[in-house]
This record gives sequence, C-alpha cells and structure tokens, in this order.
Amino acid sequence: MRREKRSGPGAELERLHQLPDLHDHLVAIGHPEACSGIFTCDPWKYEPILLDELISERAGANDPTRLAEIRGLIRAGSWMSSPRTETKDAQADLRDVALREDQDWNARIRHADPDTAMELKQNHAQLKEELRRVEAALSAGSLGEVLEGSVRTIENLNASLWLQLRKLMAANGLDIQTAKSHPTARLCLEELEYIRPLRNFLYYRRLYPKWASLGSSRSARP
Repeated sequence: MRREKRSGPGAELERLHQLPDLHDHLVAIGHPEACSGIFTCDPWKYEPILLDELISERAGANDPTRLAEIRGLIRAGSWMSSPRTETKDAQADLRDVALREDQDWNARIRHADPDTAMELKQNHAQLKEELRRVEAALSAGSLGEVLEGSVRTIENLNASLWLQLRKLMAANGLDIQTAKSHPTARLCLEELEYIRPLRNFLYYRRLYPKWASLGSSRSARP
C-alpha cells in the first residue's frame, strides 16, 4: 500500500483513504449509483453496501488488512460532513448514543414478559459496560490496535440500527427521504447521525495512528 511521505527521519505516515478510492470501489463491485460523481458519494446509499462487506469479513476471514480497507472507505465518504477534531466532541456523541440506547432498551424491557425482560436487562447491562470501555478508550487518547474493541462495539450498534432501518423501509415501502416521516424509522436515522461522526473518529484513530498522533484529524484532510 502506498504511504504518505513527510520530510524528516522516520516520518512515513499511513495512506489516507480518499473519495476517489471509495468511488472506484463502488463502481468495481457494481454500485455506481451510490456516487453521483467521483467526489460525491452518498453515505445513505453506500454505507449499507459496505456494511454488508464489513460484517461478512468480520464473520469470515476477519482479515485485518481487508477490514482496514473497508473501514477506510466507509470513513472516506462521510468524515468531512461532520469532522470530529476533538475528543470532547466524540465523547458528546457517545453520550447521545448511550442515552438513546438506554431509552430504547428500557422501553423494550417495560413491554416485555418477565423472562424476556430478564434477558433484555442482561444484554443492556453488557452493552452499557462495552460503552463504558469506549468512553475509557476515548479518555485515554488510545490509538491503533488497542481501539479494536471500541471500534467493534460502535460497528455493532451501527449494524443493528441499519438492520432495523432496512427492515422498516422494506416493510413500509420507504426510502431514506420518506423514512424521515415514519416515527420508528426516523429514530433510527437520528441515532445513525450521532453514530457516524463517532465511528469516523474511532476509525481515524484506529486506522491512522501516526496521523492522529500529530494532532487533530482536521490536519489530516486528504
């Protein structure tokens, strides 16, 4: 993989995935409709496509190089729309996500029968612990491989929301625009909006630790 070069000894940096990379990949796998141009790819169109690739890779070969490529492409098309340049911004996104998840899980628990409620409470407790680990990683300023667990926690939430949204859209004949008028689908869309910049922040620090160690992600615009 080609690397970005900087002057000075030992200053070789990771190659940043860019919009043309995303565009070329989508065309190659038969989804040119996800991009209206080489620099304009729609996250609402391409993210479910690449998410399927990502989840399939995680469940199969789980190859770190392949995972890094897919994650880099996912980030490339959306990070500039809501860049997270400070840890405090990512932490605020995480709090919003955690609050929405608490509300959703508590509502499900209230309406469940006793046996199901017990299982839901256990799953909710596990998720809360995983989100606490994400918060700890953000607070510690973690970089690189140590972030893999946090990245997967947010990826799992993202995948769950997309699955719910896609089911709702299929069952009700919705697209992204009309989904905004459907009460449950709208909630999925809103939480995905909170997760996206948080996920991209984690991707940046997981995939490009040398860039991230230089300072804010804004300094690393492709």
